[in-house]
Amino acid sequence: MNKFLLCSMALLTLALTACEGNTDRFWFFANNSSQPISVNTMHAGKFFQIVKDTVQPGEQIQLASTNQMGGVVAADEDPAISFITWQIETLQGDTCTKNRHDAANWSPSVTSLSKIPSNQRHEYRFTVGDADF
Repeated sequence: MNKFLLCSMALLTLALTACEGNTDRFWFFANNSSQPISVNTMHAGKFFQIVKDTVQPGEQIQLASTNQMGGVVAADEDPAISFITWQIETLQGDTCTKNRHDAANWSPSVTSLSKIPSNQRHEYRFTVGDADF
């Protein structure tokens, strides 16, 4: 009985500590300009996620979300790399001049939800203002 209990505890400990964890990523667009913005994006995650929407001043929308096995602590170097289509413009047709591939133009946030297994939540926010058009 003692050997069975020890083996069971060892297997349970191994099962709980061997979990890889998960990383959830979310991309947002925030409109800090004084006018409505037309957003047209396509993200290549597990499934193509297409967003065609008008974002009012002061609002934000979610552009995409993905998850992967394994807890990744560091933020992505280029949060926009997996966007196939990216068109941000005013309703009058003025195109956004802010470079989506410049990591400095994204506001990253990485939150550790648990250590064992390592579960991480990454949020990337692209914010535009009047000066970006």
